[in-house]
Amino acid sequence: MRSEEKDSSDQYWQIESCNLEKAFDRKIRDLIESGEAHHFSIFAFAPQPLLIQLRKLFTDRVHATVYQLHRETRTWQWQPHPNGFAFNTTEPEDKSGIPVLAFSSSAKIAPERISTVLPGKLSIWGAKGVSQQMLTSLR
Repeated sequence: MRSEEKDSSDQYWQIESCNLEKAFDRKIRDLIESGEAHHFSIFAFAPQPLLIQLRKLFTDRVHATVYQLHRETRTWQWQPHPNGFAFNTTEPEDKSGIPVLAFSSSAKIAPERISTVLPGKLSIWGAKGVSQQMLTSLR
């Protein structure tokens, strides 16, 4: 089911967060608390904040493995770590705000997307995966 709200609105995150908790309580919580389930495999289709919340709902009482659908191979299998892969990190000039880590695996994250959902003064740190080929072309 898709939300009628845009993910840039506060209502979207409030509604979807509430929907996630209700669905978890209805379908999963009893399985964990009764000890009936010992492992869950999570196949990620939701926006990252909701996946983080879902993992938090599982707590550490039950083992859960998260899988991501890979665009290139169209498979859920973990891919081998590519040769020459590294992370390019950025630090904010002003570090006095609330620290936020913007982790980007495929595209640049616009700071205004973060500041519209997180109130207050922010210090946005960045971590982006880059290949050796990209690093060579940047030099």
